[in-house]
Amino acid sequence: MKPSLTISVLTYNRWRELLPACLASIDEQQLPTDCEKLIINNGNNAKDDISDMVRLTPPGWTVHTLQQNRGQIGGQNVCFEVANGDWVLFVSDDVRLQPDAVLRLWMSRQPDAVLQPIIENPNGSIQNAGMDWWWPGYGIGRRAYRHEWTTIVPSITYLMPRDVWNLLGGFDENLQFAYEDVDFGLRMFDRGIHGRVIHDAHATHLANQTLKHTMTHHRQRFHEARLQVIRKHYTGVDRWLRVVAVTVIDGIRKMIT
Repeated sequence: MKPSLTISVLTYNRWRELLPACLASIDEQQLPTDCEKLIINNGNNAKDDISDMVRLTPPGWTVHTLQQNRGQIGGQNVCFEVANGDWVLFVSDDVRLQPDAVLRLWMSRQPDAVLQPIIENPNGSIQNAGMDWWWPGYGIGRRAYRHEWTTIVPSITYLMPRDVWNLLGGFDENLQFAYEDVDFGLRMFDRGIHGRVIHDAHATHLANQTLKHTMTHHRQRFHEARLQVIRKHYTGVDRWLRVVAVTVIDGIRKMIT
């Protein structure tokens, strides 16, 4: 029987440190009976690592190993490419779902929305309660339960109808470093699809544990990704104004930090 839900966890070279707690947080959830559970090994082909990952994988999970690393964005696309469910719950390995998160997301599903839980820091503070795309080109994360609808769903954990991913053609793998969620959100908006924050579903994100980057260290890469999204989605005077404004703002921020 075809599963209604596929839960896909993406992992790479820090799986020993991150993956066990992530899987445990999912296995403790109340799940639909027709649920498929996949681990996407994103190109970590070390022989010992693969055998250990399979050996240590809890019952009910299937490991799907890629021959090469497709990056965070390509890895998310693979989660949909190999999933059999009509819905895909994507979970990064540095995310821990809190009790009943899956049930509350699942009970709130709708065909024209991508759902996210409230995302918390390990200390319990709010990391993300939805994001908005502000002029000239910045994603602004909410830190309070103010709204239900959001224009950007963070690409660390979300529940998405497979039909939405198919309609939009997946995530843009040219945006390998950042802003893939912004790009996807803008394309969703153009098609009348919404992001929705489910306030009674919660997850903990060990921020930047997979990449170990800082905004300061990779400021230029963030800047380039921002410009890439602007050039993709805007034309004419609007594009020009956004590019100039972002270049000036990012230049000032670089000088003062």
